[in-house]
Amino acid sequence: MADLKSDDIDKLLKRISLRLHLKAAVDSLELAISLGLCGLAMLTLVDQMFGEVTSNLIKVISFVGLSLLVIIVNILRVKSSAISAAVTVEREVDIPQTISTALYARQGGMGEEVSRTVLEDASRITRGVTPKDVIPLGKPKLGLPTLVSVSFFVISLAIPQMDLLGKGEALENQRQESARVMRKEKALTRRLEKVSDISKKHTVSKEVKKTIEKVVQERRESIKRSLSEPEKKLNAADLRKELKIQRSEIAKQRAQATPEMKGIYEKMREDAMKSLGQKSPEMKQLKKALEEGDLGQASTALDALLSKFGDPSMDMKDLQKQLEDLLGKQSLKSLGKNLSDSDSQIDPESLEKLSQWMKDLALLDQVQNQIEFTEAELAELAKDWPKSPPPDICPDCLAGKCNAKSGGT
Repeated sequence: MADLKSDDIDKLLKRISLRLHLKAAVDSLELAISLGLCGLAMLTLVDQMFGEVTSNLIKVISFVGLSLLVIIVNILRVKSSAISAAVTVEREVDIPQTISTALYARQGGMGEEVSRTVLEDASRITRGVTPKDVIPLGKPKLGLPTLVSVSFFVISLAIPQMDLLGKGEALENQRQESARVMRKEKALTRRLEKVSDISKKHTVSKEVKKTIEKVVQERRESIKRSLSEPEKKLNAADLRKELKIQRSEIAKQRAQATPEMKGIYEKMREDAMKSLGQKSPEMKQLKKALEEGDLGQASTALDALLSKFGDPSMDMKDLQKQLEDLLGKQSLKSLGKNLSDSDSQIDPESLEKLSQWMKDLALLDQVQNQIEFTEAELAELAKDWPKSPPPDICPDCLAGKCNAKSGGT
């Protein structure tokens, strides 16, 4: 029976102890909110004066953290022993020290008969005690501290932004630079995609098509990465480094192009500059292209001449004579089959290979030109587009000096 009496007392004291802690939390709410608002106001002032130094997340954490710290400290100050809870009940209910005496008796401080009597009295009294009546929680008090802290916070918001450290200006410049870099990279990608589409319409080596598509794909992936992960956006310097690597790879492939074709082409240019006027439009176009070093136009003119091979109405000897006059016998001998023989014939397949070689180099040059144009833009990164248009390429003749409209930015 004594144990049952003790249980009644323990349950009451535990509930009283819990109520004491809850009351401490409620009583400290005003101070907690006030200090939290003051901390929030201080961080806001720092942002207003020095730019966005702290994020919204940090502000929320500081407000919640300060408020919880005040509440926790106030709770820890509450005495949580059983005797403290007993004294609180006795004081608030205005009863004699029955419960505290029962605790003393339970520890063996009295005789067995006396202890039993004291415990029974204490148990009877505790059954009539309601914890919420003993320790009413009440409502949070909001007074002068709250008014002061709220006023401080409102004033911090009303202060105009100063940006004393210039951080806001630096961030805005960085944002504008990133936006301009993105625009220029997108413009470059569009122009490179056009070159790639053109390469698919002409007789171009697989290696060159693959190289151009690789350059385009790398730029697409870079843009996609910048959009999906803003923190990985390239600045002007980073993009220039990537473009320099791509341009170097293009230059390396161009240098590795069929060396014998390069020698034949240079000899043809030399002979074309020495030759006199030509009869047919195709010959005139080829002569002009060779003189100007326009690989795209030269390959187009050469294709036009190749289309005449096998034409029954075409005098092949006359065509060969015109080619000899324009390009030189030595150049044709490098492409033909024993041209020194009187009945020798020009080898169309070799001319086709030369034409393809010209197209390969013309397209690689175009990719290089597009990259160099964007590199020049990024070197200064002006706010506006340059007055001069980006390099262009005619989808038909692969020339950059055609009357085709610019397909740039």
